Amino acid sequence: MKVAKRDGRRVPFEADKICRAIEEAFKDVDGDLDHYAIQKSAEIAKKAEEHFKDLKLIDIEEIQNFVEECL
Repeated sequence: MKVAKRDGRRVPFEADKICRAIEEAFKDVDGDLDHYAIQKSAEIAKKAEEHFKDLKLIDIEEIQNFVEECL
């Protein structure tokens, strides 16, 4: 599965990138990364991977919208 980036590149889907981005958002909002934030980011990344698994190409905005809905 590939992700269509905003600049037109197509890169492999990596659930870890979703997890790290969510953790960074938690840090920006809360100032720290607690157990809940780590657990929640891993849960959402896993859900995203499962949700998009049958697609060959995903637009980055689709992933962003999915994550926002989960949060």
